Amino acid sequence: VRGFDDPAAAQAFLRPSRDQLADPFLMPGMRQAADRIIKARSEGREIVVYGDYDVDGVTATALLTMFLKAWDVRARHYIPSRHKEGYGLNEEAIRKIAAESEGALLVTVDCGVTALTEIALAKELELDPIVTDHHRPGDALPDCPVLNPLLGYPHPHLCGAGVAFKLCQALDDALAFPFIDLAALATVADVVPLTGENRAITALGIERMNADPRPGVAALMAAAGVAKGAVTSGKIAFQLGPRLNAGGRVGDAVRSLRLLTAQTAEEAGPLAAELEKENAERKKLEGEILSGAEAQLADFDFSKKRSIVLADEGWNAGVLGLAASRLVERYNLPTVLLRREGETLHGSCRSIPGIDIHGALSAVSEPPTRFGGHRQAAGL
Repeated sequence: VRGFDDPAAAQAFLRPSRDQLADPFLMPGMRQAADRIIKARSEGREIVVYGDYDVDGVTATALLTMFLKAWDVRARHYIPSRHKEGYGLNEEAIRKIAAESEGALLVTVDCGVTALTEIALAKELELDPIVTDHHRPGDALPDCPVLNPLLGYPHPHLCGAGVAFKLCQALDDALAFPFIDLAALATVADVVPLTGENRAITALGIERMNADPRPGVAALMAAAGVAKGAVTSGKIAFQLGPRLNAGGRVGDAVRSLRLLTAQTAEEAGPLAAELEKENAERKKLEGEILSGAEAQLADFDFSKKRSIVLADEGWNAGVLGLAASRLVERYNLPTVLLRREGETLHGSCRSIPGIDIHGALSAVSEPPTRFGGHRQAAGL
């Protein structure tokens, strides 16, 4: 059923192990990126980790920031607001970081591979940028070290936190390994294929979560009703991941980051409780968007349409991707849901097998002012 016709490959699939983690230096750009971080450490320079507000971005930010601190580096994070700044690097944030951390190393996680203008601005403001991302690159790359598994790595489907984990491995493999639970959490939540190295990361990370969950993960498990030792990929996908995502979708993604980086149960418990409330609010908002979308589709001639594109001023942008996924499941059509704000529309796309939504956005005669993503999902 899985397509394995070689006993060794079948055994590797059934028994993921640490020796299935690939050499991080097989990723193009890794030596250059690692050398810059090592140099920054020796010079005592600050490193700012610039993330994203979904599970993958928040988890990648937590993973890399905690690793760098454990590796004796001055490190801090920056996560943009979904509701105020939108996805990825933005000019105002870069100027703020440059003013607060003169000459710092700026390392992106889960974003940045298409941010040519913003990376150029960072260099102009004397920041030293490194991009780590897993989204599809454009025709040109930013003028800095770029780590992206799609650029020639033997395991091209890593998530953003997976790329951050490989960077940590390149810097100090022994110190990096205890953070594999966070890489596993993001790998499942970001719905990348659980094959190859991703399968090893997920199996080893879940094993760690079940044996000795860090305080934030333990609090998240308790809030979601997942017993210690009972974590599975399904529990991550449907119980743990959505609660972490609720921070960025409904409230502030920094709350999810604070939970993952919490050092004690006393610190983590209240944060998990807040995310639980926000997850309930997320479900309510998602239901409202679906009801509104169905009302707009009342006279929709499905026999003559190849996609669904809907907009509304009242929709919460943070939940549009989830609602779009529901409509794709219901109607099997690529779906774009947008929130209208003045002259601007922004939102999320979800597609069906065989339809490359990122390619479609690239090919329209007047492309969106900003967009990024994958074959099956994108934001714009």
